[in-house]
Amino acid sequence: MKQRTLYLAIALCFQLIPLLASPYKMSYLTADNGLSRNLVEHIYKDSRGFMWIATSKGLDRYDGYEFIHFRIRNTGNPLQIDNVHCVEEDKNGNLWIGTENGLYFLNLQNAEITPADEILDAKLHLGSHNISLINKDNQGDLWIGHDAGLVKLHITSDNKIKAREVFHSTYNITALLHNNGNVFVAGNNEVFRLIQDSYGMYTKVSAGEKLKQFQGSVNVLFYENGLVWIGTSFGLYRYEPATEVLASYLANPLQKNALSSSYITDIKKDQSGQLLVGTLIGLNIYDYRTETFKHITTETNPDGLSLNNNFVSCVFVDDDAVWIGTEKGGINLLTPDLNIFTNISHGAENPASLSKNPVNSIYEDNAGDLWVGTVEGGLNMRKKGTTTFTHYLSQLGNPKSLSHNSVSSICRDYRGDYWFGTWGKGINRLKNKDKQQGIFQ
Repeated sequence: MKQRTLYLAIALCFQLIPLLASPYKMSYLTADNGLSRNLVEHIYKDSRGFMWIATSKGLDRYDGYEFIHFRIRNTGNPLQIDNVHCVEEDKNGNLWIGTENGLYFLNLQNAEITPADEILDAKLHLGSHNISLINKDNQGDLWIGHDAGLVKLHITSDNKIKAREVFHSTYNITALLHNNGNVFVAGNNEVFRLIQDSYGMYTKVSAGEKLKQFQGSVNVLFYENGLVWIGTSFGLYRYEPATEVLASYLANPLQKNALSSSYITDIKKDQSGQLLVGTLIGLNIYDYRTETFKHITTETNPDGLSLNNNFVSCVFVDDDAVWIGTEKGGINLLTPDLNIFTNISHGAENPASLSKNPVNSIYEDNAGDLWVGTVEGGLNMRKKGTTTFTHYLSQLGNPKSLSHNSVSSICRDYRGDYWFGTWGKGINRLKNKDKQQGIFQ
């Protein structure tokens, strides 16, 4: 038996302050690290904590260490097209995948991929359409935008999938926004609303006179504190529905703090409240006080940050990290530069400290609770937001206790139950409902 002695070090948490005023660092996930292709169109995090990355060469699942690929070349269960545009999780925890040639359903219990047309109750022939977006509303229904309209999927209490076309068009649906019961839709160079009547039918109505005709195609809609931000191929717009005031922001090479490019690809808000704008020339950070922009591009900025590719195709914010998908540089990951560490170790004077210093395994669950497997010190669990550990130990004569005090591996299944591998006495299961009581099988 090979024993590994690790000393657990957990980085201190920082309260986010304006992005470029904090010590941040940039790292890169590319094809050299295992990404299927460096053209990234969409980044999504599911409820289990996995990152899903849509590329032009298939769908990748990333767990922070390695990639699992879903693509045509996979034997037995491939996607039928590799150009993946978008991913969204339904209320049952399964994934829907939008591609250049149809919609697919990924059952995460058995990892099987099925064309959507085979499981939907209505024959909408989505397999012949280019899927541009998948958006989940507050009721858990999925809205599917494609090159000829908009489809709504509703999962019933008995898990039947009801599909209906809510809008038919002759152009591609490029953006969708749900807000306070309103459905804002972008297609071509227009933003409009869909309203539902008492029979459940949807009708197209105006969203405002100033939203009927943009110079460029509308790529993204984003709601923020009573404002609708509209990203187009010819500028960024801020719209106030209450007053119908529309303000525009355009690139200007003669102004240092203007947008770096007028072609807007994505809009997100980071944890500190800053607006992040993806463009064809890097990431822009909007300053609300001055209505100007700071830039992160391939040229190193004053904070020492730079992208490896300027074409930002998508942005995803995960807590204090910003994932930036690019056209040729894979993912550029902006994370706090945490260079201050605290050592967490066993203290004989503190019974709620780590049970033993030799550590074999570490796992954080989706509730933020930390599990630490030790050598001859059993299993330790630290609740999120606390500094003390609960100890689970093997107890002679107690069949419901941990089977062995050396815990070498930790994982969790799709039901939420925990599994622990030990040195010499097999595998233990802790059901999620028995988490507090510590009843092991």
